[in-house]
Amino acid sequence: MSSELDSLRQRIIEFEAENAEVKAKYIKVMDENAEVKAENAKLRCALEEHEARFTRLEQRDKEKTNLIAKMDDDIKEIKQSSANASSVENPSNVVRLGKLEKMAKPSNTSDSTFNSNACKPIRTETKSLENKETDDFLDEEYKRKVSDEFRQRKREKKLQGELIVQESSLAINTSCITDLSTTSTGLVTPPEQVVEESIPKESSAKSAIPCESFGNKQDTPPQKIPYNQKVEQDLICELLEFIKCHNSTSLPNSISSKHILDVPVNTNLTPGSVLHLAHLFDKAEKTSRKEKLQWYYYSEEYEKKIVTLRSENNISDQMARTQIYDEMELYLPGKKREYLR
Repeated sequence: MSSELDSLRQRIIEFEAENAEVKAKYIKVMDENAEVKAENAKLRCALEEHEARFTRLEQRDKEKTNLIAKMDDDIKEIKQSSANASSVENPSNVVRLGKLEKMAKPSNTSDSTFNSNACKPIRTETKSLENKETDDFLDEEYKRKVSDEFRQRKREKKLQGELIVQESSLAINTSCITDLSTTSTGLVTPPEQVVEESIPKESSAKSAIPCESFGNKQDTPPQKIPYNQKVEQDLICELLEFIKCHNSTSLPNSISSKHILDVPVNTNLTPGSVLHLAHLFDKAEKTSRKEKLQWYYYSEEYEKKIVTLRSENNISDQMARTQIYDEMELYLPGKKREYLR
């Protein structure tokens, strides 16, 4: 009896050991199954991504084929329209093509193959001539269009500038009067007033000399002016001269009596005299101011043109500058691009 119990206990222990091994194997299999499921999920995601990419590529290929077909149709239409336009504009080409076709027809049935082979290069030559003529025609049309647009813009800018000058002439007159009265009060010295009273005054805009240039030659040194104020005063003087040239209204007598010294024609401007030196200095200074003002106008219009091109065509600053240089070189032959900057 005891032996049977011992054997049963031994069997129970063996079964428990086998059960533990089976449990360990089950746990291992479950872990492997979880890994396999994770890999399957990854593979499914990758497969879905590849399928989505494949569908997108197919869609893009379809779009590209449709676009290419559309472009081919457009090119055919453009070629046909350009050929029609060139034939309408140059009827001699049609006559020449008709003559070539008549020459290309076979005279006899025996040498038909020879005539057909001989006519092939003639047809290609006529096609090349047609293409060349159409290209020349398109180039001429493009150049004419660009030149017309450039002239139109220039004309519009000129009209706009004239309107602005006419509308703002009164405001500029008043502002220039106040600026000159504030900036030039300390520049008139007693010797200048004596010279101003001794010389008769006449209305001559070309021979006007500022009192500042004449006062520099006197014994009393003038008051120093900052550089910004000097530039502002020069620009104001140029604006006044511009308004004088375009408008018949003269400046008030207060400005002409305080800040402008009119030199009559019969004044003795002998070489070596102080008045002659002042006159030469004034001419040189006015020439320099006019040149600076012209460069200022050019720079301002150039920057405005760049801003307009960038806003209209949505291009970069360098592309806009290059386009302006290319258009200007058509009207300024011989000028290098470095001088236009």
